[in-house]
Amino acid sequence: MSMIKCPKCGNRVSTMAGTCPSCSTPIHGHLIQCNECGTYYLDRDDKCPYCGKEAPAPQPQQPAPEPQPDPEPQPRPRHKQGGHRTAWRAAAVAFVLLLAAGALVGGYYYYSLQQEIRLEQERYLALENLSEPVFFEQFLADYPLSLHRTEVEQRLAQIKAQQAEWDKACRGDRATLQAFLDKHPDSFHARRCAQLIDSIDWQEALADTTGKGIDRYLEQHPEGIYADVAAKRKNDLAKAHVSPTEKSMILGMLDAFFNQTMQSDEEQVVAQAIVEPMESFCGKKKATAADIMQYVKKKRTTDVIGLHYVVSNTLAVRRESISDGSLGYHVECTVDETVSRSDTTKPTTHCYTVSCRLTADRQIVQMSIR
Repeated sequence: MSMIKCPKCGNRVSTMAGTCPSCSTPIHGHLIQCNECGTYYLDRDDKCPYCGKEAPAPQPQQPAPEPQPDPEPQPRPRHKQGGHRTAWRAAAVAFVLLLAAGALVGGYYYYSLQQEIRLEQERYLALENLSEPVFFEQFLADYPLSLHRTEVEQRLAQIKAQQAEWDKACRGDRATLQAFLDKHPDSFHARRCAQLIDSIDWQEALADTTGKGIDRYLEQHPEGIYADVAAKRKNDLAKAHVSPTEKSMILGMLDAFFNQTMQSDEEQVVAQAIVEPMESFCGKKKATAADIMQYVKKKRTTDVIGLHYVVSNTLAVRRESISDGSLGYHVECTVDETVSRSDTTKPTTHCYTVSCRLTADRQIVQMSIR
């Protein structure tokens, strides 16, 4: 017994079935197996409908035997009437039992066949949500005669080709990943591909010190993995922005501090320009106005008649939280120092790098002069 496609309707049927359960076409005893392609077709066809091979010639019938004279009638033995009826009953019971057994076997076979067909269909439908080659290979091994074999083989070939492309894309750059995503937007790997592109764009955004990278990332990935972090960072950058007016005021304050306040002989004047005690001044922790005045005093040797400072107008300013938690400024700039001496032909000049932190009211919290 083997399972074949019905020559008429194409549904699966056993070669031992009396008729096709789908179209009632006679099967058992009415099939011819083609010697060329091995396909089964009905004996009423004169050639194979699949390859055109001529049907084998029918076997010649044997001549009917000549009639023989009837033998002499023999006297039939006489049986008791009761025994004759018992034999008929036994035969009838045996026949009924045989019919019942045949119906049971046939029913079990039909049920098993339907279960096998149902299980195959469920396995085939499950492949729609799978992308691992092993599931497709196992289906083909379990159902080598499946009606879906061609479709499954094509899908398996596509998955293997796509997997090879994905392995190559993973070893490439952002452009390679984007090309894979554009070509296979519904691929099993599409989600992972989009995540890798998202991460690459985020790293580029962080490396852009101008802040434009954050805007570019949010434009490309409005719902990206780092969208919330990017939005917060953009907001922080906006808060940290310092206007040209603020920079001008800080520049003026520093110019006044170096040329007037720091060189004042009145400690109270110096104290008004700082948050006393300062976090540090030129390396000294908890510095006071007196420490600043002492710093200037060391510069004024016997031949020094004046100190003059020029603060570079290219100072870098950003907003920053200071020690008390309030928002202040962090300033980086260069300062040129000219030391005027009694011998006017020998002035001394220095260029310092100044880093300081200021309150919102532009009082100095910390300063280093290097």
